[in-house]
Amino acid sequence: MERIHLTVTADYLDWNTQEVIREFLQNGLDAEKDGFPLTFEQPIATAITLTSKGARLEKKTMLIGYTTKKDRPDQIGKFGEGYKLGCIAALRLGMKVNIYNNEECWTPLIDMHPTLECKVLAFDIKPSSCKIDGVKVSIGNIPPDEALLVQDRCLTFQPNYKRYVGEEDGEILLDKRYVNKLFAGGIYIQELRTAVPNEDGSNEVEKPMDYGYNLAPDQLPIDRDRRMVDNYKLAHQLAYIWRGAVKASITDTGNVPKEMRLAFTKAIQNDLEEIGSYIIRGIVQNNDSLGQGLVADFHAKFGNKAYPTIFSSDVKAASMANLRPVALDQRNYTQALWEVMGDPDKLLATWEAKQRIPIADSELSHTTQQNLAALREYNPSAIPIFAAALSDQQAMGFYDKEECHVLIEETLIRDKPIEALSTMLHEVSHATVLGHGEDFIEAFHKTIEEFLKDKVVFAERKDAVAIEPDNDTLN
Repeated sequence: MERIHLTVTADYLDWNTQEVIREFLQNGLDAEKDGFPLTFEQPIATAITLTSKGARLEKKTMLIGYTTKKDRPDQIGKFGEGYKLGCIAALRLGMKVNIYNNEECWTPLIDMHPTLECKVLAFDIKPSSCKIDGVKVSIGNIPPDEALLVQDRCLTFQPNYKRYVGEEDGEILLDKRYVNKLFAGGIYIQELRTAVPNEDGSNEVEKPMDYGYNLAPDQLPIDRDRRMVDNYKLAHQLAYIWRGAVKASITDTGNVPKEMRLAFTKAIQNDLEEIGSYIIRGIVQNNDSLGQGLVADFHAKFGNKAYPTIFSSDVKAASMANLRPVALDQRNYTQALWEVMGDPDKLLATWEAKQRIPIADSELSHTTQQNLAALREYNPSAIPIFAAALSDQQAMGFYDKEECHVLIEETLIRDKPIEALSTMLHEVSHATVLGHGEDFIEAFHKTIEEFLKDKVVFAERKDAVAIEPDNDTLN
């Protein structure tokens, strides 16, 4: 028998049972990609075996840092430690491991290093009593409840699971047993969480995701302890998987099937809440039938006059556009709807543009027509004056520099003609200066002077000034 001591201390890392099994599974699945089929067996409730037919472990693989996967982005283990780490973590948990390597049996143990005077990982290598064609890893003393999870936590052993396939072979897992679970290369990694606002909007809380996901190994870089990836990167990878899945589902007629649309809606309401909305809006923007379907579903639930809102300013925009605001706490779902319906700024701009259309004189009441005619007569400029419905915009007058005309609120002209006159003088001054600084004040004074020039009479005596306003025409 030969004993080989590695320079890996007994307390190098601290893994749980599933992380130990995952490490051995990763090595077996990576070997399968190289043409060595993997088989799984559970001979008793507390033991499993993983066999890679035709494979062989060379002794140099015991070197820390040695790997055959360095330039293989399709394989999960990238640090060259592989089965050595699995062995030392298994031993710390009280498991028994034997690696049957063709004609040899490698048994890991914790032993005192002969020269370094500390406990390290070692392997006893001896001829095997049962030669095999390949490498078989036997793991015993596994807690029964943990052993039962092994098959469910390796998708390779579950070939008929339901899924959508997205970009770069990433998968959206639809079976209920995989909800809220993350896999990489078919191997379970961890539970998933997404951060969403509280119902009162105060703070974000974590909640489970509605789907499971299986990412290709190069999509999910795992840290040195085989723990989780960067959540920011993960969130974006999930979005890209959905983007590919939606694209792949498009029918020959260019439509996204209802099943996919409803699944995508569910995802953006929860699973994809943490990513930038620009990705979600991009998916909707590139799929007209998807966007139209999202809006149709929204209107079917809340009514045709409903409009999704997040902030109070959104509510104001919806109300001014005569729509019914519906408060949603899903930011990306709302943004997806806005991509089709228009965001609040666009909604408000469109509505304001419609409100700033002059009302034809023939549509005005008799009183309003008379007062508008008087305003036009008193207009000291050549700028056209029209009536318009501006009250909902909280404005009594507006100078439209594009059309080069002034709009005055219709009810102001009808009910308060003197205020309408003042508003007109103010707005025509904007034809000279758009802002409200000192230049505008000067322009406004000039407009007043032009207006009063023929309408006031000054007495010769300096201490007696008589002003004769000509208001007879205004009703």
